[in-house]
Amino acid sequence: DRPPHFCLFRVRVCIIKFWMTSSLHASEMMLENAHMISGTDFVTLSPEVIQAQSVLEVPMDCDIREVITLLCNPLLGTSDPSMLCGQCATDYQTCTGHFGHMHISEPVPNIIYISRIVQILNMICIHCHRIRVSEEWLYTKNKQWEEPMLNSTAQMHRKQEHFRTLATTLSKLITCAHPDCQRILPFILDCDGMVRGVYRFKDRSQLEESVCLPLSPRILYDAMRAVPADQYALLGIDAHQSHPAYMWWTVVPIIPLTLRPTRCHSGSRNFRGEDSITKKLRSIWCTNRDLLLEKKALDMEAHVLRREYSPPTPRADA
Repeated sequence: DRPPHFCLFRVRVCIIKFWMTSSLHASEMMLENAHMISGTDFVTLSPEVIQAQSVLEVPMDCDIREVITLLCNPLLGTSDPSMLCGQCATDYQTCTGHFGHMHISEPVPNIIYISRIVQILNMICIHCHRIRVSEEWLYTKNKQWEEPMLNSTAQMHRKQEHFRTLATTLSKLITCAHPDCQRILPFILDCDGMVRGVYRFKDRSQLEESVCLPLSPRILYDAMRAVPADQYALLGIDAHQSHPAYMWWTVVPIIPLTLRPTRCHSGSRNFRGEDSITKKLRSIWCTNRDLLLEKKALDMEAHVLRREYSPPTPRADA
């Protein structure tokens, strides 16, 4: 007869041996399948992908009192132990949450990619939707930076350095280099998260004069979207995989409820109130609705002005 503590020790040893054997077997299976993985890529989601993965849309024509109900809809998941997810019918420990989406009236630059957006806008022509310089010049510059003997990590750092060098060089151009365009180009800069354009002119004494003119986000977004993929390929950007226009928000994803930090109200441990993320999403909806109403009012005012102050049409008998 063995003492109880010795039997418990034997059980623990068997469990540890089983865990080590299972871990070793899993590691061997991962090594066997490792040759099947060729690489990993991180891309920016397109508006179409965001809408396809969404389970709920918050429309702009709903009442403001319905916004919080839609933003806290059970289809987005649940963080309450007493409730089940309305999409997958599982509890909060199993369900990881589901995303929703919301359309916005004007494109907004993603603050994470604001520096890359400014770099790309300073490398393209917003008028002819091409790179500011000729393709021959870019081919020559790209050949000077190619070193096939480097490993993948060194090549990635060298491509990033080459991209920054091109962005610095092309941002100094005042006019487009293409003979069929040759229009004045703005210098795009970041002003506390807002993209602004500064036009630089040269007078007779060859001195540069800067004039800051506002450029609407729609113009800059349409310019980045209209550039062909072969032009982006000259800069080392794969537009087919992740287009640079995806760095602008046109469809805002709604974070699942399981990822929002909820807080309990004082005096009640079961009643959970709004969190800061839900309030910010409601603020985005309210701002977007006000912008839509303002745009409709301006369009209606312009239509009335065109109708009231339009020049009279000449009569046929005059």
